[in-house]
Amino acid sequence: MDIDYYNSAIDFANSKRFTDWKRKFIKTDLYKRLDKEYDIILDWFDLQPPLELNAFILPRKIFTTKFTTLVGFYLIENYLNTKEKILDVGCGTNYYKTYYDVDGVDPYYFANADNEYEVDETSALGNVDFEDSYYKKNKGIHKNIMSQNALHFSSDFQNNLKEFYSLLGKDGKGFASLNLIRLFEHDNSTSLNKQLKKLDLIKDIIEEVIVIQNPHANGSDGNLHIIFKNT
Repeated sequence: MDIDYYNSAIDFANSKRFTDWKRKFIKTDLYKRLDKEYDIILDWFDLQPPLELNAFILPRKIFTTKFTTLVGFYLIENYLNTKEKILDVGCGTNYYKTYYDVDGVDPYYFANADNEYEVDETSALGNVDFEDSYYKKNKGIHKNIMSQNALHFSSDFQNNLKEFYSLLGKDGKGFASLNLIRLFEHDNSTSLNKQLKKLDLIKDIIEEVIVIQNPHANGSDGNLHIIFKNT
């Protein structure tokens, strides 16, 4: 299990891995579409906005400016097969469905949508009933899985990740992004090392971990990114 550390979201956005990808991504039709749909495209966003937002410093301007971030696109484009269907666990309003072939799983947003997903209300938060849960019903059937800021609501989040990984079938790919602040809250601890030791318990299924060490950085996209081994 490789761990790649960055002090801040800015450091990650300036890293070779991200800048090399972005240089290619901005030439794609998908980026051109984003450029038409949004006032501004940010590499990342958190409570300390990037310099690109200085022009929108007035509150009224901020709230009337439509912007998106690229971290999620970076993870999808690099660690999933975008030609195949993607399962997004804890998808919220299913944002990425606009740009990829995504099935969203989220009990709070799609509780009555038969075509969107079928899941018991506790499973997305990790309180899984193994006898009657989404994870068990859908074990080993997906080619691509992702989760962004949905599997961290537990002090034993490594178990959530293990169940999440069980959704992958043959030749499957997946990643999960977590928010360190949520992990700290549920663990009553601000120790990053403590959280990484929990990941060490499931290191046999993890290829790489990307860590933004500032727990307040890039909260909207997550700051602890777990890349799973291909099945």
